[in-house]
Amino acid sequence: MGTAPFASPASARGSVQDDHLIWSGIPEIEADLARVRERVLAEAASAGGAMGDALGRYVARPGKMLRPGFVLIGAWAGQQKAGSAASERIVQIAAAIETLHLATLVHDDVIDDADRRRGEPSLHALHGRKQAVLMGDYLLSRCFSMIGEGTSRENALRLAKATGHLVRSEINQMYHPGDKTFSRRAYLRRIAGKTAMLFGLSLVTGGAENKARPREIVLLGRIGYGVGMSFQIIDDILDFTAHAHALGKPVASDLRSGIYTLPVIEAVARDPQVRPLVVPAPSGSVALEAAVAAVDRAGGIARARMTARTYTVRAQREIARLSDGRQREALTLVTDRLLGREY
Repeated sequence: MGTAPFASPASARGSVQDDHLIWSGIPEIEADLARVRERVLAEAASAGGAMGDALGRYVARPGKMLRPGFVLIGAWAGQQKAGSAASERIVQIAAAIETLHLATLVHDDVIDDADRRRGEPSLHALHGRKQAVLMGDYLLSRCFSMIGEGTSRENALRLAKATGHLVRSEINQMYHPGDKTFSRRAYLRRIAGKTAMLFGLSLVTGGAENKARPREIVLLGRIGYGVGMSFQIIDDILDFTAHAHALGKPVASDLRSGIYTLPVIEAVARDPQVRPLVVPAPSGSVALEAAVAAVDRAGGIARARMTARTYTVRAQREIARLSDGRQREALTLVTDRLLGREY
């Protein structure tokens, strides 16, 4: 089947400055994501009163919308005509998965005591910890309501299983805060459960809901895993390298909290003198700057970037095997942009 190539403006390749540029040049996704955002906003506002207002403002903040976008692209593997809008059912599933993601962000911020999210105060910083936990719970309830109404039993079970993985990964991090073993394997296992799994679920759910062939569903799962692993590693690199304004949260926030991500793990492995600079977690700007500089000097950031590229290459190899040309082009474009992003 012939397909027209997606537009790829120079400003969106290699260095992406705005969230919406992730999807620029893929108009059918941009249009359907607008429908997804409207649905998420409506579900958040359905809480009513002060909670509905607070949630509505929270979910209206700009975001990349990667997970719902992957649901939409995954659906192309099935019974959806080229260039046509996504069905209401697919939009509802995409909205449910984005709502799940937003709920985990609310809970993560409470657990990590993070004061900023997407460049603005976190919900618990604005309204209190108890209130934020309940708001996150409400978003979870709306997620499962949408899934229960709009998808197959098979996909509902997938989402329930994925939620269990997310919670277990967060619990493991809580019980092993500031893991001093600096285990690369443990880090990769954690981000697989927290990030890569949901990326894969998004692509697979879209494909399965539109009756994609089993071979395509397997490929979509592998692609989502590779892209998700790369995305999280790049996120952890940006925690060291991005400006706070671009990142939407304080720089080196994980290191401040004693959470040791891949750049630190690689740096300690290459230079043992880095360890006393990061354990215990540095407090104060001088100690933090010294730790960040040492991680970079030891090659931790460069090594982490190489690992991210490895996962990206794996994903691109699977993307090339997809039978739908639109999927190949869209996923290649988005994957390139995510690897080169600066925020």
